[in-house]
Amino acid sequence: MKKVQILIDSSHKKWVLGGLFTEVSHYDPEFFLKPQIISNVKSFRFTITFFRVLKLVCQRRLLLFSSITPLENFLKISKFNTNKKILWFTHMYGEMSEKTIFILDKADLIFVHSSQDREFLISKGISCPIIPLIGAINPKLFLNPNYDGKKVAFIGSATKRKNVDVFLQFVSENPKLQFKVIGRNWKRHDIWETLTKYKNLEYFEINRQINAEDLKDCSHHLILSSKEGGPISLIESVASGLIPVMTKTGIALDFLYECDYLNQILDFPINFSEVRRKLEKVYSIDHRSLAAKKALEYSISRFSFKLKVEIMNNLHGKNNGLNQS
Repeated sequence: MKKVQILIDSSHKKWVLGGLFTEVSHYDPEFFLKPQIISNVKSFRFTITFFRVLKLVCQRRLLLFSSITPLENFLKISKFNTNKKILWFTHMYGEMSEKTIFILDKADLIFVHSSQDREFLISKGISCPIIPLIGAINPKLFLNPNYDGKKVAFIGSATKRKNVDVFLQFVSENPKLQFKVIGRNWKRHDIWETLTKYKNLEYFEINRQINAEDLKDCSHHLILSSKEGGPISLIESVASGLIPVMTKTGIALDFLYECDYLNQILDFPINFSEVRRKLEKVYSIDHRSLAAKKALEYSISRFSFKLKVEIMNNLHGKNNGLNQS
């Protein structure tokens, strides 16, 4: 079996997906090669990308793309369909275009975060095997969960799908609650000026993997997204002892069922009274501790093993029942 080359977008290098697939390559270097960046054709790094793609094509290397973006950039350079292509499909915001469906059809195997995402791709006519597989965390970073924090955490980038404007409105209407935003490059967004006005909100810039220490002053993790590919930060926060309050998207149904937090899922449209009720709901230390232990089971080792098994099974035509439509 040839080694699998992981290819990521440059924007993922220092954030969640880059960290996840770097850990995968460290855990099983005999099967997964260290991630390489596939840049946009207009990038100043394009020359490096071009020769990198040329080499991979000549080697007929098995390729694992961390999202649609690097797969799209690869296809723009390589006009030949000789490499076996595996895609880690994170999410799709808005309507799926014909162009995106065309790109997805070039994949030989697709991994998704949830059974919900799998059904969505099947409804779009994607015919290759589609395997649900929840992401992973590094358990070593979350060995000391804390149950004494009081702040409400909001984790991630300031993208539209995370409903940052709705979050800031909630912050504004609940001055007695304390909030902590853990993000990256929020200062570059128009929302920054509004964010700095709230005295009950602290911003923490981070350019590395989150650990339990970052969340020790928090009691809850609030996710108001209209669309999520995971988020992996949900697993991280539960592993840190936090109580989730999350919209019904991404891995919410699958993961929160495992952690006995299904009552913490929010309905759409988002109702602030419902959010407050779920933030006020009391869970025992024992409940939070058991949930943290369950979250720790979603380890890099488990993820890497399942990823490897599914790749080998599907590329050899074996069927384990997960890819039946």
